[in-house]
Amino acid sequence: MSALLIGRDPARRGEDVNTRAVALLCLAGAAVAVLSGMYESYGMFAQLCAAFSDGCKQTLGFTLLGYPLWVLGAAYFALLCASVYFFPPAAVWIVGAGLGFEAELARTLIAMKAPCVFCIANGVFVVLSAAFVFRSRHFWQMLALALLSFILVQQGLTRPVPKAPVVTGQAAQAAPEPKPDITMLPIDRRYVMGPDDAPVTVVEFSDYQCPGCKRVHESIKVVRPLYEGKIRWIFKDFPLQMHPYAARAAQAARCAGDQGKFWDYQDLLYAAQGDLPDDLLKQFAQQLGLDAQAFGQCLSTDKYKAAVEASIQDADNARVDRTPTFFLNGEHLPGVPTLDGFKHLIDQALEQSKAQKQ
Repeated sequence: MSALLIGRDPARRGEDVNTRAVALLCLAGAAVAVLSGMYESYGMFAQLCAAFSDGCKQTLGFTLLGYPLWVLGAAYFALLCASVYFFPPAAVWIVGAGLGFEAELARTLIAMKAPCVFCIANGVFVVLSAAFVFRSRHFWQMLALALLSFILVQQGLTRPVPKAPVVTGQAAQAAPEPKPDITMLPIDRRYVMGPDDAPVTVVEFSDYQCPGCKRVHESIKVVRPLYEGKIRWIFKDFPLQMHPYAARAAQAARCAGDQGKFWDYQDLLYAAQGDLPDDLLKQFAQQLGLDAQAFGQCLSTDKYKAAVEASIQDADNARVDRTPTFFLNGEHLPGVPTLDGFKHLIDQALEQSKAQKQ
């Protein structure tokens, strides 16, 4: 109770926090956050962003916990402003979380080579707020919150599937949007596990630096042996632009495939998943006993760069824009199935296949 009373006492309000300075920064930050979500409605700002880069447009499509980043940014600054007025001790925690959020967003945009003017401005406001809130005794608290926030944002930051435009009346009946035909996608047999005549076909679009892909891969390793002979698993590369090592890792896996170790090499990539420089990619090849010279030559000459880019185009044709994405017998699976979810869906597909044959 004493902390609460101190936080609300006007005589003590400025003891640890420069309330007026932080309030002004919060007001500016909230305004920039809202503007970043509506900038396309204002010609001057839209032209500025377009001239700078396409980072503003790409960031506009990001979400965290299902909310657009600009909404979360405005809410963050409002919460910070309220804390410095009514409960100053909480400001340390809020600013620490904000620093981690901005650090991960900056890393993502740098990796995509698509800076966003609004993100840069808000990053400056967050850092300045931290400077006013920070005291030496808060260092470890703020650092711990920043690291935790960085990790959580890295796990949850995503781009939503764009919604199809709503069409009504006669237009809706005349021109329904066609579903992508997954069966027409080109398939390379080297990246397929299971017989061609299997009653169930799963197409996986994945990224070796995607945290969600790593988690679901553990379920996939259990599922495939359980349905051996009954399921055909087709792997398609879809390295996201925000992951700087993903496309290179996809090439390396294909180079390992030249020596019959595509799936084994894939397991190592998912297990590591962080930064995947060429030296580490070569270490994985050595770990699997591959011919180092042949692997190195394959990687250094970008033998599979065009193939990976073609797979990305396949993802675009299938209207895939997130990883991992799965199609089961041509039907898109919403979300990321769990182990039990995979088993249920596959069992259901097997029953349908059996019923059709009878």
